[in-house]
Amino acid sequence: MPALHYRSPSRRYVFLLKTFVGLVLLLQVGLIFRADKLLLSRPYFEDTFYAMSVSRWFSEGAGFSVDGIHPTNGVQPLICLLYTPLFGVSDGDLYLALRLTLLLQIALYCFAAWAAARFFLATSRGKVDPKLIFWLSFALIYINYALSIQFLNGLETGLTVGLIFVTLGEFNRREGLQDRRILPYLGVGLLLGLTILARVDAGILAVALVIWKVLTEHRRHSTKKGRARWGEFVRMVGQIGAMGVGAVLVSAPWWFYNLQTFGSFVPISGQSQQGLSTDLTVQIVETFNVFLEGLIAGIATPAAWRIGNIAWFGLLLLLVVGIFLAFTSDLRKLLLGRIQGFQNDWNLRSFAPLLVTLLGLLLFYTFIFGAPHFQARYLVLVTVSILLLLVALGTSLWSCSTGSERGVQLIPLVPFILFTLSIVFFFRNYTNTYENMMVDTVNWMEENVAPDDRVGIFQSGTVGFLYPQNVVNLDGKVNPEAFHALEEGRLPEYVDSMKFDFIVDWQFYTDRIFRDSALRASYRRTDTLRNFMEVWEKVEGGDASVQTQQSGQ
Repeated sequence: MPALHYRSPSRRYVFLLKTFVGLVLLLQVGLIFRADKLLLSRPYFEDTFYAMSVSRWFSEGAGFSVDGIHPTNGVQPLICLLYTPLFGVSDGDLYLALRLTLLLQIALYCFAAWAAARFFLATSRGKVDPKLIFWLSFALIYINYALSIQFLNGLETGLTVGLIFVTLGEFNRREGLQDRRILPYLGVGLLLGLTILARVDAGILAVALVIWKVLTEHRRHSTKKGRARWGEFVRMVGQIGAMGVGAVLVSAPWWFYNLQTFGSFVPISGQSQQGLSTDLTVQIVETFNVFLEGLIAGIATPAAWRIGNIAWFGLLLLLVVGIFLAFTSDLRKLLLGRIQGFQNDWNLRSFAPLLVTLLGLLLFYTFIFGAPHFQARYLVLVTVSILLLLVALGTSLWSCSTGSERGVQLIPLVPFILFTLSIVFFFRNYTNTYENMMVDTVNWMEENVAPDDRVGIFQSGTVGFLYPQNVVNLDGKVNPEAFHALEEGRLPEYVDSMKFDFIVDWQFYTDRIFRDSALRASYRRTDTLRNFMEVWEKVEGGDASVQTQQSGQ
C-alpha cells in the first residue's frame, strides 16, 4: 500500500459547497412568501402552533397560555420567548407573525449548523483542511431535506441543537486549557441553563458534563496524595458548582413557575405524551431507524415504503458499501488504516461529553419516554453526530489517499449527489405535498362554527391558534384541567362540564369521551372530514344514538 500523504481540496470544491448553501438559503427564505394558508403546512405542522399560541398571548400580556385565559407549561419556553416580539410587531396579523417566525427558524437552522461545524472543527488536529471540515459539515447538516423537516418545523430543534454544541464547545475549551479557575465555568453553566430552557431534556447534557468532568479530574490527579489531592477535589467541586449555579440562575424562573402554578417541574406536555406507546419493540425499532437514516444524509424512507417498520434505505446503503469494500482491496486497506490512525486526525476526547449525552438521550427516549413517532425529532442530535462522523471519515480518507485507489475518487462527489436530492425533495414544501391535515378542520371551522360556539378537540394546535375563543384542548398537552381529567379517568365528566357545541377528532380519541353512554347520547355525528376526523354536534333532547345510526345510513 502506498505511503499515506495529505492533500488539500481545491478552493473550487469549497466554493461549490458555499454555493449550494446559498441556494438552499434562498429556497428556505422563499417559503416565507407563500400564500397565507400554505404557512399552516410544511415545514410547520400541528404541534408547531401550540408554541405559536403561547407566544401570541404572551405578547399581549396574558402570560403563558394557549387561549389567553388558562396558563400552560406544555411548551418549551425559550423558543416561545423568542417568538413573542415577532407577534408583538405583527399587531394581530397572525400570518405576518408566521412569516417572521419562519425567518427566525431559518436563522436558527443556520445557527445549529454553524455551531455543530465549529464544534467539530475544534476537534481536528490540523491534518485536514479546516475550510473543508467546516463547510462540508455545515452543508451536510444544512442542505439536508430530512433534517430540515425537524429544524424548520417551528419548534425548538434548531435552537436546542445550536446551544448544545455551543455549550459543549465552551466546556471543551475550558477543559482543554485545563483552566484552574472556577468563575469561567459559571459561563458554561449559563449556556447550559439556556439550553435547558430551549428543551428540558438538555438536563441530560448537564449530567453528561458532570460525569465527564469527574472522570477527567480523576484521571489527571489520581497519582496525587493528601492535601494536593484534596485541593484538586475542592477545585473540581467548585467548578461543577459554578456550572450548576449558572444553569439554575437562568432556568430557575421556569421551574418556579411550573412548581407554583402546576405543582410539578415536569411540563404537562411531557406527562401527557408518556405512555403513548407501550410497545418497547416499536421504540427500539424507531431508534434503530434514526441510526439508519443518519447514514443517508437528506433522504428519509417514506413510512409506506418501510419493510417491517424498518427504514431500509440505510440498510441498503450499508450493504452496498460492504459489497464495494469487499471487492476493492485498495480502498479497504485505506479505510482500515484510517480507522486505526483516526486519533491522529481528531481529538477523540473532545467527543466524549457529546457521546455521554447521546447515550443518555438514547436510553431515555428508547426505554423510558413512550412516544416513538417523535424519535426522529427527539434524537436529532444523534443524526447530526452521525453526519459529523461521516465527514471525519470521508475527509480523512480523501486527504490521505494517493488518488489511485478505486472508489476514493468518488468520495467528493457523494455530498453533491445528496445535496441535489435534498434540493429536489425540498421543493415539496412549495407544492404543499405534505399538507397539514388540520387545515381541513380549519376550513370546517370557518364554515360551521359561530363566534360563541365552543369546540372540544384533542388535536387543537392549528385550530386553537386561529380560533382560540372557540377551541378547548382535550388531550392534556397544553390544558392542565384536561390532562388531570384524563389522568384520573374522568375525561367524560370534564367534557360534560364544558358544554361543548361540537367535539371534533379521530375516533381513537373521541372513544375516550364516548365510553360514557350518557354523554354519547347527548351528541350526534354530523360529518366526517377529509382527514377522517369526525364531527359530533351537541343535541338538545332526543336519542342521539338513534340519530347517529340514522346519519350513518
